[in-house]
Parts: sequence; structure tokens; C-alpha cells
Amino acid sequence: MSSSKIQPALAGAAPNRRPSMGGVRRSFTAQLNKFGNLPNLALIMGAAMSFSDLAFDMVMIIEYFRYSIASAYATIGTIILSLFFQCCVVLVAHRMRKKRYIFRELLYVVTCVKPGVDAYRVVTKQPLPVGAMVTAHEEMMYHRGVELFIECVPGCLIQAIAYVNTQQTTVATLSLLSSILTAAFISASTTIEKDAKPKYRETFMSFKTGSQHVIGTFRTATNERVKIGVMNNHRSLWKEIEEDVRVWLNENLEKWIEEEQEWFNDSVKAMVLDDLVDDPSLLKVLKNQTFMRLSEGE
Repeated sequence: MSSSKIQPALAGAAPNRRPSMGGVRRSFTAQLNKFGNLPNLALIMGAAMSFSDLAFDMVMIIEYFRYSIASAYATIGTIILSLFFQCCVVLVAHRMRKKRYIFRELLYVVTCVKPGVDAYRVVTKQPLPVGAMVTAHEEMMYHRGVELFIECVPGCLIQAIAYVNTQQTTVATLSLLSSILTAAFISASTTIEKDAKPKYRETFMSFKTGSQHVIGTFRTATNERVKIGVMNNHRSLWKEIEEDVRVWLNENLEKWIEEEQEWFNDSVKAMVLDDLVDDPSLLKVLKNQTFMRLSEGE
């Protein structure tokens, strides 16, 4: 390859720079946002914790039988009762559906994969099946309630009693911690989902930072009152788009002043930062209008 072709290529090449920590953080946050918001992640974590808690219960049942501890039968009883009442929930929620669908749902319960199935349906926002009496989210809440009060909480008590009265092994410690964490997580996440309005469930918690929220609001909003509200936030949150805000503000400020739009009141005018107004005469008019109204109010 000739040097004449190499030089332009080198001239246009981007310098080899190490990514900043801010860039790494934004990239990581972007990947999390692609994965899903926090409520969805909480659903997945809740299902995973249910599976792990069940696995620990199975291990402890084997351990109890090995040492001839009666807690084995109590633990088996809580699991059987939990599965029974979950089957009752399925029969009530799907009683209007065809038998093959009811059998499939019962199979999910008996094989103990129901928490994962419910979480998947809620995360993917699957529509209400024909004949179903409740939504996927409502059904998940019922199954969680059964699991919490019939299996998790009694299981914690059973394991705690056995832990105190028998040899304290590493497996027993991990199992007890798993049961406590599962009960706490399910109860906390269920309470949040129950108390939060459905339209706010996905916005109540998010991986989105304050800066991303402010910048996203400015870029996507069509209402001028909403867009100008970006300046009511700390400047560091929208420093990245400051030039865009400046251009947009100066393109519209004269129109807002002349038309005296109702939304462009004194409180909104107070948001306008002096150094973002390029035309000194417009800035003077803006300040005079605010001063005159304040004087009239006095």
C-alpha cells in the first residue's frame, strides 16, 4: 500500500484512548436498561430465590432423615400444603378454560416451576388468556401469598427450631439464611407491587440515573412547559445537552414573550438562566416583565 493512502487513513483514525469511568458507568447502565427495569429484575430474583429455597429444603429434609429429626416431616408437610393450595388457586383462576390448559397449569405447580412461569408471564406482559379469571400478575400474587404464609414463614420457624436443638452445620446455616431471605424478599416485593398503582410499577424503580431521566425528558417531550422544566434541575444533570437547551431556548424565547402564553408565567421565567439567553434585549424584557408583575403584586 502506498504512503499516500496510508496517511489519510492514519489522519482520520480515532486516537486510542482508555474509556473514562463515567463512560463505563453509562455503558453498564445502558445494558441494564436493555435487560429490564428493577421491578422485572425483582420478579426474576424472586423466582430464583423460590427455586433455591426449595432446593435447600430438599437438602435439609435429607439431613433431617439422616439424623432422625422430626422436622423432616414438618418440612414435607409445609411443601405439600403449599402445593395443594397453589393447585386450588389454579383451579379457581382457570376453571373456565379447557381441561388441557388446567392440567398444564397444575403440572407447573406440581413440578415446582410455577414461580418461574408466573415471573416470565408478567415480565413479558402476556395478555389475559381466554377464560382466565385473573391476570398473570394477580395470579402470581396469589401464589406468592400461598408460598409465603404456608411454606416460607413456617419453614423458617421449623428450620430455626431444628437449628437451635441440633448440630449447627454449614448446610443448615445456609438453608436457614436462604429461607429468611426468601421470605423477606417475597414479602417486601409483594408489598411494593400491591401498594403501587399498576401504571407506576415500572417507573417506581429503575436503573435510569437522574441525569438520564432529565435528558430523556427534554429530548422526548413535546410540551414546551415540560421541556423548559429541565432548567429547574441542577445544571450538572443536563450539562451534556446544555448547548441543545441553549439553541432551543433562543429559538422560542421571543415567541413566548410576544405571545404571552399562559404557561409562560413568572415561575417559569424564573427558571430561565441568564447566561443561556444570547440576546441581551430579550433578557432585559424578560426581567422587566417579571419585575413589573412583582411590583404590581405589592
